[in-house]
Amino acid sequence: MKLVVSAAILFLALCLPARADALNITHTFCASASNVGESATCPTGLTATLQLQDIDEAAREYLVTLTLDSSSATFNKTDYASIQQVQFDIQGAAGDSASPWGNYSGVPTVDATGVDGGYTWTVYFDQADGGQGCGSNKNNSQHVCASVGDVAGTDTGDIDIWKFYIDLDDSVAALTDTVDLNLRAVFMGPVKNGRLTNGTILSPDFLNIPDTGPGPGPGPGPGPGGDNDVPVPEPASLVLLGSGLAIAAGRLRRKKQ
Repeated sequence: MKLVVSAAILFLALCLPARADALNITHTFCASASNVGESATCPTGLTATLQLQDIDEAAREYLVTLTLDSSSATFNKTDYASIQQVQFDIQGAAGDSASPWGNYSGVPTVDATGVDGGYTWTVYFDQADGGQGCGSNKNNSQHVCASVGDVAGTDTGDIDIWKFYIDLDDSVAALTDTVDLNLRAVFMGPVKNGRLTNGTILSPDFLNIPDTGPGPGPGPGPGPGGDNDVPVPEPASLVLLGSGLAIAAGRLRRKKQ
């Protein structure tokens, strides 16, 4: 009996994730693989995703990863030459222009080491819309944006990744996999006569494209990764599990003989 119990404990240790409730969702807004049903603001060949993960749920600390993949051969790198501003929104979370920062404990920080060009990206509670957008903190802003200012920004044609570290107030309800997310990005056109030309704004307006969510119609349902990614046992772990159960069964049979 002890061997059966030990085998059961081994099975649980190998197969159950350390935190089944860990928040880890990916929302796909533009998908270059299909371009089916995409918003008119999604350039052909672009993949745009947001990933939300909790760092410390009790402390309301989260990581938002914004990825723009323009490496597809069908992406127009002339009309969409560079990326100057990016933005994400979290349902129910608004920033402010000064302490105490609305629903946030402070202005989020950004890790832009995954963005080509080496520019300094500055974060604000503001909307990314080109021109004077994303240049200062605004009262009760629903948006978190990052900008390189008046420069051309990162060149397109590759995969650019922004990692935003956010700290919500402890009074804010913990985020779940049903939270609405949205993204936005400002693309600039080619340089003409020594001047940067205006491009276009990616603004899916909370559309999840393609719609893989459980609800009807377009919405912020989970992307290909599903709601919460549940770890799958590795092959080596499964082999170890099978060996352990086989040994336990053999010993049990010998004991009965």
